[in-house]
Amino acid sequence: MFGSGDDSFEIPIEPEGGAEDVGDSEAWSMPTEEQVEILRLTQELAAAKDQCTRLVAEMENFRRRMQDERARQVDLATDHILREILSVVDDLERAAHSSFSSAETMQRGVELIHDKLVRILAGMGVEAFLSAGQQFDPHRHEALEVVPSHDHDENVVVRELQKGYMRGDKVLRPARVAVAAPPQED
Repeated sequence: MFGSGDDSFEIPIEPEGGAEDVGDSEAWSMPTEEQVEILRLTQELAAAKDQCTRLVAEMENFRRRMQDERARQVDLATDHILREILSVVDDLERAAHSSFSSAETMQRGVELIHDKLVRILAGMGVEAFLSAGQQFDPHRHEALEVVPSHDHDENVVVRELQKGYMRGDKVLRPARVAVAAPPQED
């Protein structure tokens, strides 16, 4: 062995035919073109495998970074929403510990807190939608009552029992409603 460490290479000590063929120059064979090609392709394959392994690891790291970033963004958005809601909680606590001079004063305070919460929700894209007088839509309404009516067409919402809310095109909560039905004949 010549050299040291990773740079070492071996020199064959005997020719292919053994020690008795030392005088024959044909015994020391050069690699064939096929063997050279096999060696070249083997090296290319090893390099391609290495590159593939590195790319897979890189993609896994990218995926993990994206998951972490997504979780961080959700966490930041949640914190923002919670801070907004906490301001309403503060207002409710102040109202609960206040002595009101009249029922009207207390009602006005509750209305102010309600309006503040509605503004916070609107700032986040949340809006109530109207249901009374609208055609019943199972994607936007939850029918809790069926009311016989001569005054309304069938499947028209006659009364809203609880508001429904949307954010953009998405229904966050369907409205709970009473729906008209034809009156029963006696």
